Amino acid sequence: MSILKIIKENDLKIPIGSKLHFHSFFDKISNSNPNSWDSIGYYIWQDNEGKLHTINQNILYPKYKDYYINVIVLSNLKFAYQGEEYWKVILTKQESIYHKLEFHLGKHLPAICFKPYKGTVYNSTNSMFNPNIHRFQTEEEALYYISKIDDKYIKAQL
Repeated sequence: MSILKIIKENDLKIPIGSKLHFHSFFDKISNSNPNSWDSIGYYIWQDNEGKLHTINQNILYPKYKDYYINVIVLSNLKFAYQGEEYWKVILTKQESIYHKLEFHLGKHLPAICFKPYKGTVYNSTNSMFNPNIHRFQTEEEALYYISKIDDKYIKAQL
């Protein structure tokens, strides 16, 4: 789930501090290819009275890009904002190949599973719930999580 946090006043009347949660679905056949479906993206947010509101993703981009920051949801359901540091643990060998986080003899190598890596939340940080990566606010939380993973699962991934 991708989340935006509103940080400036806007003419959309979305209060500062609101968290907009991204969702998408396929609802109509593509205009460019009748054999495929177009994905429709929208954000949901809740006002102070508890009412839910939706806004089409296309309305926010690019006009309002300076009115929000990207947020990632950490595994412990805390939020990390753009510029903050967090710790990630990659859980599968297949996923580790895509993350060049090890450095040896001048080369970037794939990440090692079940090892905490420090990261920073950037605009391009993938904030989707990826079942192969868990994120934590502290290294201690990441290490505690690793200590609770079943040894059989760890051996199967290494």
